[in-house]
Amino acid sequence: MKLTCPRHPASPARGIALALLATTSLSVAALSAAPAYAQQATSYDIAAGPLPTVLNQFARQAHVELIYDAPLTQSATSSGLKGSFGAAEGLSRILAGTGLTYRQTGPNMFTLERAPTADAGAVQLGPVRVEGGSDTYASGGSLPSSAATTERTKSYTTNAVTIGKTVLNPRDIPQSVSVVTRQRIEDQNLFTLSDAMAQATGVSISTNGTQRNSYTVRGFEVGILQIDGLPTRLDTDTLLSADLSMYDRVEVLRGPNGLLQGTGDPSASVNLVRKRPTSELAISGAVSAGSWNNYRAELDVGGPLDKAGRLRVRVVGSFQDNDYFYDVAHQRRWLVYGIAEYDLTDTTKITAGYNYMGSRSTPTLNGLPRATTGADLNFSRSTFLDSALNRFRFNDQEAFAEISQSIGRWNAKAVFRRATGHNNLYSVGVFGAANPVTGLGPRLNYLSNPDYRDKQTGIDAFLTGPLRLFGRDHTILIGGTARIRKNGFSYENMSPVTPPPPVNVFNFDPYAVPEYKFNGVYSFRVHGTDKEAGIYATARLSISDSLTVILGSRLSWWENQALYDQPALLYFPPEISKKNAIFTPYGGLVFKVDPDTSLYASYADIFQPQSATDYTGGILPPVVGKNYELGIKRGLFEDRLNVSFALFQIEQTNRAITDPDHEDFSVAQGKVRSRGFEAEATGDLAHDWKVSAGYTYTETKYIRDPDAQGQVFNSTTPKHLFKVWTDYTLPSNLKAWSVGAGVQFQTRFYVDDGAFRLVQGSYALANARIAYQISPNLSASVNVNNIFDKRYYTTLTGIRRGNYYGEPRSFMISLRGKY
Repeated sequence: MKLTCPRHPASPARGIALALLATTSLSVAALSAAPAYAQQATSYDIAAGPLPTVLNQFARQAHVELIYDAPLTQSATSSGLKGSFGAAEGLSRILAGTGLTYRQTGPNMFTLERAPTADAGAVQLGPVRVEGGSDTYASGGSLPSSAATTERTKSYTTNAVTIGKTVLNPRDIPQSVSVVTRQRIEDQNLFTLSDAMAQATGVSISTNGTQRNSYTVRGFEVGILQIDGLPTRLDTDTLLSADLSMYDRVEVLRGPNGLLQGTGDPSASVNLVRKRPTSELAISGAVSAGSWNNYRAELDVGGPLDKAGRLRVRVVGSFQDNDYFYDVAHQRRWLVYGIAEYDLTDTTKITAGYNYMGSRSTPTLNGLPRATTGADLNFSRSTFLDSALNRFRFNDQEAFAEISQSIGRWNAKAVFRRATGHNNLYSVGVFGAANPVTGLGPRLNYLSNPDYRDKQTGIDAFLTGPLRLFGRDHTILIGGTARIRKNGFSYENMSPVTPPPPVNVFNFDPYAVPEYKFNGVYSFRVHGTDKEAGIYATARLSISDSLTVILGSRLSWWENQALYDQPALLYFPPEISKKNAIFTPYGGLVFKVDPDTSLYASYADIFQPQSATDYTGGILPPVVGKNYELGIKRGLFEDRLNVSFALFQIEQTNRAITDPDHEDFSVAQGKVRSRGFEAEATGDLAHDWKVSAGYTYTETKYIRDPDAQGQVFNSTTPKHLFKVWTDYTLPSNLKAWSVGAGVQFQTRFYVDDGAFRLVQGSYALANARIAYQISPNLSASVNVNNIFDKRYYTTLTGIRRGNYYGEPRSFMISLRGKY
């Protein structure tokens, strides 16, 4: 946790050009340790009370920043502070009797930690250490990663995020940032990434079948996922919807993040942050049971393995078995995750971990068709128009390692990740528009039997720290990243049925569809290799106490090779695409009106290679997405509630459109635009009242396109999207009870399929929760989603297939324990 307070004025910055030069030429002197820190006495009058409240008041009055894990102070109280003291002495008095001590880690920074324990078991206040070298430094600089941890904070907000490599207060980031915290995950039973994204501000979701979802932000699809800051392809065939039992939080930075991500669309960066080992023994678990035979269990155990606490481990496991609201479909999935941290020295930490996720399911990949007139056939939401023999098997393994090194006030970190995925699919289902009277017209569709394998390897290394120039501390980040992805899939021919048998969608029996066997001949095979590397640098330049300028750039190298094997063709040459030294700039301003309020402006872009060619045979230049954003962020109630408002405009250029002089080729002249605004509030409205609310207005348009000029670019993105969830603990004798409620509202969306337009009108979903704290370590809850059983489509694709209902009213009972 970080408590931010005013800092003493310093002289204005001079010679900004020299500061920019310093981003690529770092002085060795910057690595030297800082001297000891002087203390100035301040008069305090802070009443006794809960330790977090006392610390908040102290931090504000003393003009210091306090860094600590929130669980350390959760149940502690303090006798307050009255009198005139230096910051260190005042903090010592506040912590007296709490079992906590501190280290001074900067001129106005203190890190809280548990005090050493004597052999006899009595807690003793350890010596206060004043350190010149640290992993924390000037305002706007990086904080310890533990400062961003959200578990056991009981909060819907956080004052630190890690999506930008370093740990920063969201008010120091000149783009919109949302965080789905651990408390929110547990309160709403957000078991998967899809569940969390459905609750995140500005995100709309499309269902493409059982376990297959896509996410859209600001009119563009999210194609890259970060795991602890390391980018990986968000591929629905390999990553699917990640199980959140192993993650502390989900961070969403809206707009492009090409500086640290590389390629992608200008939608958002989604960062899954893994749970880390705890400094003390911690055990938690949960069991749940709900509608459609939905059963789930989780277990989470972590803590130190040695007396000194230098070696810490954590193991998480989950298992879920469930049916769906539509007939036949079923899923069984499991996860095992383990991580270990070891403090090799006081300044060196190594981390290693592994996780395995598996799934076995009977899916639908065809969804529901429409009538030949384009009308809705009004199927029951339980309708399943696929074979009962459909099967989807998925296995994903991931291994990772990290090493971090403190060098005075600088930090170096290297991260390695290796992930492999394998899935096998058998799918037969109904395809084709149906006569609205007879139900005839569709036939069975064979998706063959795709076998898919994916291997991704990534590495990232960076150095960050303060650079003292012209009497001010600036923050520098320099790094490099590389990743390679190899994937391959094959489509197998089924036993021939020519033509495929017709079906009646009003009288379809999934169990009557025979199994069609693989005839031993592959119809199609693809082997692909993606390589991407980049070097990046950013500088956070402290122009004054109020103004910070953020400048950054990246050079990227990208290569894609696809090898096709199709027996029907005598020759199918490989496709090879390369892009070298693609420049990606970034710029931002953050102006602090006061310690709790920041105004910001930013420019960010990102590129996406494309395979279209011009009439000379050359590959078109990459598509470029540019984001312009203005906003304001403010912390209220001593940073317990964070609010923000942003205006944005995204322009995507170089899109391939038909060459008017050569119809069979393309030119990079297309352009689309997305613009709108967002508002968000997350945190505590009062001591026992949590809230998360977000509203997004988005308007998309084709700016240059010969066939769609001036039309809506992404018709599946709702113009208005509003999400709110709140939870309140009842007062007095009823304080063991809490109630929660939420609403998700969006305006209409549509798709065009030839002459037909399929429309889903505006709709709202209401959700609720009631919970009872049985004991300090055990709670029970009941969640109800879609209380009023609203009937709606979450996805529309066309008249032949791919239309999916949203989930009807559902219930879930949960029992959760923590130690």
